[in-house]
Amino acid sequence: MTDSVSTWGQASDWHWKNVARRQAQAKTFQINCKHVTNYCGKSLPLTRLKKAAWWIEFRNELQDEHPTWAPATANRVVCLAKTVINSTRRAGLHDIEVPDFPNLKEAEIKPEYFTRDQVEELSLTARKMFEWQDMSDAIVFAAYTGMRQANLMRAQVGDIDWDMNRIGVGGRPDNPTKAGNCYWVPMSPRLEEILQRRSEGHSARALLFGNCWDDRHQLLKHFKKLRDYCEFSPRHNWHTFRHTFATWLAESESPATIAKLTGHRDVTSVLRYTKPNEKVCRDAIRNL
Repeated sequence: MTDSVSTWGQASDWHWKNVARRQAQAKTFQINCKHVTNYCGKSLPLTRLKKAAWWIEFRNELQDEHPTWAPATANRVVCLAKTVINSTRRAGLHDIEVPDFPNLKEAEIKPEYFTRDQVEELSLTARKMFEWQDMSDAIVFAAYTGMRQANLMRAQVGDIDWDMNRIGVGGRPDNPTKAGNCYWVPMSPRLEEILQRRSEGHSARALLFGNCWDDRHQLLKHFKKLRDYCEFSPRHNWHTFRHTFATWLAESESPATIAKLTGHRDVTSVLRYTKPNEKVCRDAIRNL
C-alpha cells in the first residue's frame, strides 16, 4: 500500500488508479495527463509545484507547444494537474498545496441553443433527406429530455414509466449520470409516439437507441453531417440539445425546477445551460 507520494508520476498514477479510471471522463484525463507528463516527466518532485512560477511556466509552455489551442484548453490541462495534486493531498499522501494564480482569460463564446422549429427541421431532414429514422427520433428525444448523450445511448425500454408518464435517467450501475444521481423527466407529448414505437414488442432491457450506432463517435459523425447540411454553425453540437432543453424550460420555470429536471445537484450549474432567448427578453420588457 502506498503511504506517500513524492513525484508527479506517483501522484498521477495513484489518482488514475483510485479516482479517474472510474469516472466518465477517464479518456480525457489520460489525454490531458499525458500533456503534463510530456512537460515535466514522471520523476518531477512534487516540491517543485509549491511555487506559482512553475505553474505559469508550464502553462506558457503549453501555449508555445500548441499555438492553435484556445486559452480554455490550456486552462483545462492545468486544472487536471491541480486536481491530481489536490486529490493526493486530501488522501494524506503528501502536504503540497497548489499555489493561487489566475487562469488565462477565456474569450466569451456566443451561447447556442436550438429553437423548437430548428429541432423539427433537423428531425425532418434526418428522416426525409437521409432516411435516418433513428437519428430523427434521437434528436427529438434529446431536445425534450435534456438527456446527456451517454445516458441516451444507454437508455432502456424499462426506463419508461408509462403509469406516471415519465422517463428515468440513471439509477443503474450500467447507466450512471455524470453527477452519480438518478432522476425522472416527465414525458412530453412530443415523445409519446416515438417511445411507443421504439418500445413496442421489446423487453425492458432493450436499448432505445444504443443499437442504432456502433458508438458515440458514429452518432456524432452522422449528426455533424446533418448539421452541416442544415447549415447550422459548428458551435451547435450534440450537447447543445441539453442546453436547448434547459433554455426552453427557463421560459416559464424556476432554476430549482430546471435543476430537478436536468439532474443538476447545484442550482448555479443551471445558469450555464439556460440562454436568454428572444422570447424571454421580450416578455421581460413587456412585464416591466
